[in-house]
Amino acid sequence: MADQPTTRSTETNGPLVTGIAIGFVCATAVFIAGRFYTRGVLLRSIGKDDWYMLIATGFSVIYSVAMCFEAKYGMGRHVETVGEQETLEQLKFLMVAILNYNMGLNVVKLGFLFQYRRIFHGAVMQRICYWFIVYVCLWACVQAVLLGLACLPVSIIVPSMANSCLDTLPIWYFSSGMSMATDILICCIPIPSVLKLQLPLRQRIMVLGIFCLGFFVCIISIYRMLTLRAGVISQDPSWDNIGAAIWSCIELNISIIASTLPTLRPLVARLLPGIGLSSAHNDRTTYLRYGSASAAIRAGASKSTGNKSNKMKSISTEELALEEMRPGAAGSTRWDIHAHASGDPSTDFPKKEYDESRIVRTTEILVDSRAA
Repeated sequence: MADQPTTRSTETNGPLVTGIAIGFVCATAVFIAGRFYTRGVLLRSIGKDDWYMLIATGFSVIYSVAMCFEAKYGMGRHVETVGEQETLEQLKFLMVAILNYNMGLNVVKLGFLFQYRRIFHGAVMQRICYWFIVYVCLWACVQAVLLGLACLPVSIIVPSMANSCLDTLPIWYFSSGMSMATDILICCIPIPSVLKLQLPLRQRIMVLGIFCLGFFVCIISIYRMLTLRAGVISQDPSWDNIGAAIWSCIELNISIIASTLPTLRPLVARLLPGIGLSSAHNDRTTYLRYGSASAAIRAGASKSTGNKSNKMKSISTEELALEEMRPGAAGSTRWDIHAHASGDPSTDFPKKEYDESRIVRTTEILVDSRAA
């Protein structure tokens, strides 16, 4: 027992906090780099959702840096080993971490919503996503004000606010609860549309799983809420609040990674052609098989331009599966197979599918397997 005070004074979880902060933000950076390479180089179709995820990654980097400075100034050590000046510096970086964590999560929500607007072209889906975007922007402003006025850490950083600050734990619970409810609702948005897809059951389940990745983040968010109380009411806060810091870091970075995974199929197919995903030489064939008639015509038109360097473009998993939902898609026959090849120029096709500056000779063949 005589060694306990010495052991306690040298005990620290700072390296664990720093390692998790650096490790997760580096993993996120790798996934975001892969996303931009896939969308920018392979697909040449960078959208608003990609930019929002890049901004969210910026917030994640700031959060991780603040987390490392918290560890430098005493987080992960017992309170009696942390000086008054260190405590003050630690709380300043805690404020930075809190604001960037919540702003990062809100930007991730916007990224998901813009991704839905890119994929789902129905008027109802577009309207739902639009109003959710408005709500998330308004909630981000309200949340920043509430968290900025919470007693921890503002009453210590700015002592004159001690009589005006808001009770910390209820504010943190309210903020986390509202964010988690919003996450669940946003994750549910694409499910009805995915269930209506005219696709084989196996492929429909795959697409549903892609869009349900966000629910895994919700589970992390629930567990994180359980760690908030220890950091507020503890008599040893610098030691006990690492749980909330670590799980906040994990939640923010995993949410970015979860949004990025569906976009990486073409890159994975190119790097690992033997794992069963479409590789560069058969991506176009797969697209013509499961895509819409209009999409296939566009693919044929693209080929006729003579741009050999882009003739083997890949598309992302969700775009591959959801192309049938686009306007003009021939999805009424469940097992349609659309094949297009050069043929009789007299075949009549909708003029809107063509660029007036070029002539495309295309034949459409529809095969209904139910007649077999």
